[in-house]
Amino acid sequence: MSNPRPVVLIGPVSNDPAESVSAVNRSFIRGLNGHYKFVECRADRSHGTTRQSRLTLWNFYYLFRQIARWLGQLLRRPAIAHYAVSSGWALEKSMAFLWLANLFRIRTIGHLHSGGFIDHWKELSGLRRGLAGRVFGRIDAVVVLSEGWKRLIRHTLHLSEDKIFVVNNPIDQEFEDVALRWPLGRSRNNFLSLGVMGRDKGVLD
Repeated sequence: MSNPRPVVLIGPVSNDPAESVSAVNRSFIRGLNGHYKFVECRADRSHGTTRQSRLTLWNFYYLFRQIARWLGQLLRRPAIAHYAVSSGWALEKSMAFLWLANLFRIRTIGHLHSGGFIDHWKELSGLRRGLAGRVFGRIDAVVVLSEGWKRLIRHTLHLSEDKIFVVNNPIDQEFEDVALRWPLGRSRNNFLSLGVMGRDKGVLD
């Protein structure tokens, strides 16, 4: 009889196909489903979708609903709890979810999903930075997108190098298969870019 797959609680995952964090988390689930049993912490919403970064009643409602779902799954004792870490007030939200998992003595992974994280961290008040820093110190692993980010996070958060892991952003296999079949010649080509149109996204390159 084969050993059961370890259970991983992963979040947030929403029904919005354009939401980047959920897209990356779904890629983890598809790619590692043979090794782990994933339980999604759903973050679906039908109201207030254009004001997700603000302090509104709808956001508080969805936050409490998501916390209740997270706690319900923590009571089932998963092997690992994985949650995306972002900037703004979403930083405190992600720290709260990972802190709750720590209370249950569940191994935790914080996955950094924010290009502006370093600037945001430097602008935090001493209290906010201190609280978040204590949670970061207790996280078992921090996932970043590149070796450059690993150096930055290690220096900024004073984490040990063996706690930080590099996982490049995934590309959907179906998209890659189609893209590789595109006829690329000397003629002029048109490119479609989905995302923020800015220098930090490489658009000008």
